[in-house]
Amino acid sequence: MKKSTDVTIIGGGPGGYVAAPLAKSKGLEVICVEKEVLGGVCLKWGCMPTKSLVSVSKCLDMVKKSSDYGVNVSGYSLDFQKVMQRCRKHVKMLEDGCVSKFKKIGVELIMGTGKVKDKNTIEVLTSEGQLLEIESRYIILDTGSTSVEIPPMKLSEEGILDHKGALSLDELPESMLIVGGSTMGCEFANIFSNFGVKVTIVELLPVILNSVDADIREVLEDDLQRRGIDIITGEKVTGYKKNSSGFICELSGGRKINTQKILLTAGRKPNSEGIGLGENNVKKAKNGSVVVDEYLQTSVPGIYAIGDVRGGNLAHVARKEGEVVVDNILGNKIPMDYRVVPWVIYTGLEIAGVGITEKEAREKNIPYKVANSSYKSNGRALVSDETEGFVKILIDEKTRNILGSQIIGANASDLINEICLAMQCNIKIDGISEMIHAHPTLGEGVLKVARSL
Repeated sequence: MKKSTDVTIIGGGPGGYVAAPLAKSKGLEVICVEKEVLGGVCLKWGCMPTKSLVSVSKCLDMVKKSSDYGVNVSGYSLDFQKVMQRCRKHVKMLEDGCVSKFKKIGVELIMGTGKVKDKNTIEVLTSEGQLLEIESRYIILDTGSTSVEIPPMKLSEEGILDHKGALSLDELPESMLIVGGSTMGCEFANIFSNFGVKVTIVELLPVILNSVDADIREVLEDDLQRRGIDIITGEKVTGYKKNSSGFICELSGGRKINTQKILLTAGRKPNSEGIGLGENNVKKAKNGSVVVDEYLQTSVPGIYAIGDVRGGNLAHVARKEGEVVVDNILGNKIPMDYRVVPWVIYTGLEIAGVGITEKEAREKNIPYKVANSSYKSNGRALVSDETEGFVKILIDEKTRNILGSQIIGANASDLINEICLAMQCNIKIDGISEMIHAHPTLGEGVLKVARSL
């Protein structure tokens, strides 16, 4: 069976899901080939289900400190099965919405596995077992990434989980060892600890969340430890034995940890194998990511790559890449701009950031000024009992341009957007300091920092 189209997208993740309707709206015929779920890992096994669990965790936080607000709760319990049913309901609603949108606008969705045969042909093995060949003027690769194993642990072993396994649990374990103090590791640690699980994080590096500033990390570590989470850094799991209750894990420092489940969160690899790239001279980096130019085109003209397979790891960046690729297919020659890329970590105290850190500014010999404002000095934070954390902004001392920012505390994921907008529009720090901010709001913390600079 054969089909022909203008654009074929292999993988319907955040980037492909955005690129497909945009290309269709510009008059291009589009086919999207997806092997599991439209929306990709982000929708099914990542961003969305974990944030559903984060919302439950926040609810528990409110219940636990309700007496501080004068609200006396006589008792509560967590129905984990209902929590997971709610989570899966959210995922299903989002998936159905994605599929419905494709149908409404006329993007053809083919469930199956796609492989590049040549620069204008894709072979598809559909979910029904049929072989299909698609002739296409352009190809977009959005095949995502996969969890990596961390020796000596193997994901094939019962009780050793990746994020998919963690989100497939129907019963809460009594204890969990999280291998990797990454963003994912810290988010899951916060969730499961709040759910009553005894959590231990083991990180090979000297610190968890190595990419954030030390003062941000210090506040987070204090919060995680207050929640009963043990943090072990500078060590790794060197071996383990199974027993009737789970595992006995041996660490490189000599200690042993008993745990019911092991969750691996220390890395992912691009899904670039088995999709015909090598046979068609599509260049890849040593880590397996697809090499692209500033227009997101691969070494083969007409084939583009976006998202995790390109080496990214943020859904919102993949979405923007999808838009940029469509522009370039239409001949507009727009380079992808990574200058302003926010990131968020959804722990009990949210962490958000954009731009460079103080360490990076020093390494680049950029003369900078930095200031911060504690949530304790913010009226809205005070009356809401959300006084942990601070807002920090870094500016170029000479030009007064904003170099970067990191925020830890309530609603950090929303507060960072004001700073991103200023950076994107080349607004100096003075622009924020002169703007009237609504009162009382957490956003006044950004204003206070701007005025102090």
